[in-house]
Amino acid sequence: MPYLLRILCFLLIPLLQGCSLFDKDEPVPAYISIPAIQLTTDYPNQGSSSHKIVDAWVYVDNNPVGTFELPAKFPVIATDGTHKITIYAGIKMNGISTLRIKYPFYDEYTGDHVLTAGQVTTITPTVAYTSSSTFPWREDFESAGHTFIDTFTIARLTQVTDVVFEGNKSGHVHLNTDTFACELRSAPLLTVPAGGRAVFLELNYKCSHSFNVGIVNSNLEHLISLVVNKSENWNKIYINLTGEINYPPATTNPKIYLTMMKPSNISTADFWFDNVKLVY
Repeated sequence: MPYLLRILCFLLIPLLQGCSLFDKDEPVPAYISIPAIQLTTDYPNQGSSSHKIVDAWVYVDNNPVGTFELPAKFPVIATDGTHKITIYAGIKMNGISTLRIKYPFYDEYTGDHVLTAGQVTTITPTVAYTSSSTFPWREDFESAGHTFIDTFTIARLTQVTDVVFEGNKSGHVHLNTDTFACELRSAPLLTVPAGGRAVFLELNYKCSHSFNVGIVNSNLEHLISLVVNKSENWNKIYINLTGEINYPPATTNPKIYLTMMKPSNISTADFWFDNVKLVY
């Protein structure tokens, strides 16, 4: 038998035997759907339940499945039956899409759910702040006054009722040719931990131009943590201040500041703020 014919016969043997190389059963996955993750808060102590949870970090029976942008639907290989599903809330740290983390101050959702091959199980998790979360400063602008100090006299923060994220009031800074700059600092004495423990500033904002957020440390140095870009619609951001708090010399009594400047090429700039929270 010619050599080439022998090779062809060898290749055809699996086909003549019923394609046994290709008839192995593949497992049929179950599917999990997570439309969104909600946040619940104890308002008097923790403030608004406003959040920007964008990802679900999912575990099945304590085994990691993956991180999924919400809303999410994804396959899971698991035996039919009840499984322990654990979901952590994920955010964009500093509003940056490539810095996606489990937010350390939200606890995880855990529940028992039935998974069945080929079927979709929908889960609607609700999370809360962890019991160890501490809020040394909150400002929602709902009181008669506010807890910011205007360190420049050029422009000032006012409370307004016409542009509001939630509740009845928000904070507003308007800059024009005469009032072209404003710096706001936290008025109360803040106490936060050093030693690398996470410290975040949460903030709802709307603005026609970018602004700076940072801390004033014990040497009265301005340490810029982040330049927040303009947003025509209300947005929520989680700003990581841990590095600035621990920048030598580490400070446990920082002043939080927001600085706004109107560029010379525009006539006005407006900034609205709500639900300011410092949390560690």
